[in-house]
Amino acid sequence: MPSVRDVAVRTDIPSLSRVVTRQWGSSVRTIEADATAALDVELRDSTGDADTGRRWVQLARALVSGEFARALGLLMDQNRFVMKARAGAAPWVDVSNGRLRVRFRDDNTGELPTRAALPEFWRHSYFVDSLRAIAIALRS
Repeated sequence: MPSVRDVAVRTDIPSLSRVVTRQWGSSVRTIEADATAALDVELRDSTGDADTGRRWVQLARALVSGEFARALGLLMDQNRFVMKARAGAAPWVDVSNGRLRVRFRDDNTGELPTRAALPEFWRHSYFVDSLRAIAIALRS
């Protein structure tokens, strides 16, 4: 098993947000913010954390409106919560001295997917598949 790498990335959230905008355009059109908002209670109750549902709803709205810097912050907040719930593990990414600090185990970081590939791109979709199944069941 590869060791965990801890890398200080030479970028900050505003710079990374500009990269995402160049790659994905002004917004993510494959997310339905209202449908995500309808899952707020289920998302919150599944974790026992009152802020979890709110974070996912805000993330959906941020992506749909092209607020990528805000979306990145919300993703980091959610990762921090999840990792803390997992026996107090450190988050995968945080900000230190204005720069991103990334901890990862996977050497296959690759490029940011293109806008065309985004709807089908999920390297580790284990949680997305569950969320999709719940959404389908709720719509029925």
